[in-house]
Amino acid sequence: MDEAEQKRYPDNIRLYLDRIHAPEKRKFTFHGSSPDEVEQWQRRARPALRELIGLNRIAGEADGFQGNLTIEKEEPCDSDSFVRQYGNFETEPEVRLPFCMLRPAGPGPFPLAIISHGHERWGHDILAGVARDEYPKG
Repeated sequence: MDEAEQKRYPDNIRLYLDRIHAPEKRKFTFHGSSPDEVEQWQRRARPALRELIGLNRIAGEADGFQGNLTIEKEEPCDSDSFVRQYGNFETEPEVRLPFCMLRPAGPGPFPLAIISHGHERWGHDILAGVARDEYPKG
């Protein structure tokens, strides 16, 4: 961390950032420059990433679960300029992920954008311009 960055953060935050970004924590930093080196790095890093984000645990607990590729969609709501449609799909056994699909009104084709809504209960609504209470209107 250079001197300007050190002044930008309070001491407790700077120490935390120094700790989590320490060189010994950078086991999978990529330094290659060729397609072969990218493939070698991916082969080493992917198993660690699967473990880190919990995919191995999920696979073990799911007992062969492959995901329900069936998407359940509600009736679309039309407006003058777009169509909004809610739905969900199963990501793990008994866990359904809600989504809100927006598309421009009219014939396509249209470009695709997938936007993560974070951890708000109605985050997909907020990004779609729907306020269920006063909080997001603020």
